[in-house]
Amino acid sequence: MDLIVTIPLELRNLPTDLVIANQYKKDIEVALSGPRRLIQDMRQQNISLPIDLSTAQPGAMVIQNEADAIPLPQGIVVQRVQPATLTLLVDRLVQKDFPITPVTKGKVAAGYRLESLSLKPTHITVTGPQTVLEKEQGLNTSPIELEGLNASTTMQMHLDLNEALIKLIGETVIEARVALTLRAVAGLTTTEIARAFLVPEATLAQRLVRAKRKV
Repeated sequence: MDLIVTIPLELRNLPTDLVIANQYKKDIEVALSGPRRLIQDMRQQNISLPIDLSTAQPGAMVIQNEADAIPLPQGIVVQRVQPATLTLLVDRLVQKDFPITPVTKGKVAAGYRLESLSLKPTHITVTGPQTVLEKEQGLNTSPIELEGLNASTTMQMHLDLNEALIKLIGETVIEARVALTLRAVAGLTTTEIARAFLVPEATLAQRLVRAKRKV
């Protein structure tokens, strides 16, 4: 009996400080011949092609998919293996801390000014291939829409990530806190009013924003 079967690859013993950095075919097609009963029994077993990576070093690694390395029952013969080779890009596994920078779009409503814009968290730690992480120095948020904003608010914002980082950490959401203050009331700036009432400017500014929102 002749049959073509798909056998998964089993990567073993990769050192903990290394990582496979490329996409690769995770199974092989194997053309077999042998007694029908043996082949049918074999198909019920979880057979894989083990690949020992204990000696792996950073860089390209070409592995031969050798027929005699497949643990098949005696009496089954391998006629062909495709693909014949497997190329792995081995990289160092590192951690890197990235600061996050807010990106804004538009202007707040007339009469208001942006008092502060804070992020939570302000940094994020990513674990992944060294060659991927060393290309990035920091991360940005997707644009935070300020156009016409007339009240302080908290927004959930996605990070603007490239494809390689998305594969490592997925779609990541952080919190952006936008604080607004009034520019002036009755011709006086909030600084002048705060000085007159002997209160901190930030405290007065927030009170004025809340009061205007209720009007």
